[in-house]
Amino acid sequence: MWASWPESLTQKPERSSFFAKHKTPAALLRSIDSDVLVTRAWQYLIEAKPESWRDELIEILPALPLAACDGVAQRLIESGRSVADFEPVIERILASPLPHFDALLWLWNGPSNKELLANVTPISILTRILRTLEFARLSDDVPNDALKRMKAVARAVVPARKRERFRECLDGLEPGVARTLKLQISRGEGFGYSVRDDLVREIERRLPTEAAETGNRTLEARGYSIRHAGRNLPQARGNRSSRKRQNGRERSCHRRGSRARRSQ
Repeated sequence: MWASWPESLTQKPERSSFFAKHKTPAALLRSIDSDVLVTRAWQYLIEAKPESWRDELIEILPALPLAACDGVAQRLIESGRSVADFEPVIERILASPLPHFDALLWLWNGPSNKELLANVTPISILTRILRTLEFARLSDDVPNDALKRMKAVARAVVPARKRERFRECLDGLEPGVARTLKLQISRGEGFGYSVRDDLVREIERRLPTEAAETGNRTLEARGYSIRHAGRNLPQARGNRSSRKRQNGRERSCHRRGSRARRSQ
């Protein structure tokens, strides 16, 4: 991961030549471990490829790191790209969220141009984030370092907008869908306990019927446990009585044996 520019890229001619020849600009940008340097990198790519940068950047947008997504999208729109040009890009992100996880979080965080999400609901983005984190956790193909990074970025992005965006998710949500969403959140491990609890409480606050049903199910479960325990009480008491009688007989036998030995 790059945390600073290599010495060879401090001069414009060498830098322009490097970016012009690089065959995988998306991989290059993802290898930079600095938001500032990522921004400079895609700007240098524009500088190095004045004729083709529009086509290249819109093609690699789904694979870009989170820090670059919105800036690149804005620059493309300023250069004349229409909102319709981004529809295939967003479809790719939603269709394959695992390799495009940063871009998926960008969609959740909200592009600066709101028209880009005119046909995408917040709930569809959130459920994909949850499913992708769970899939990555269970998959043998996702390295631990990559999984840790996914969780860290998700925890940084989702809570920051959880009130505004999450309320948008819950607006007009049917109880059954809300229940499924709550189950996904409560079982998922990607967000951490505090974020999970906040989101679940928000569902229950916005949808009182869901909170009431949760409470009823809890009471019913407790009632079942009490009844179940009550049915076993006679048997348990009988077992204890049997054990007491058995222990008493064993002690009596022991005392008789001791007296017999002393008399001899």
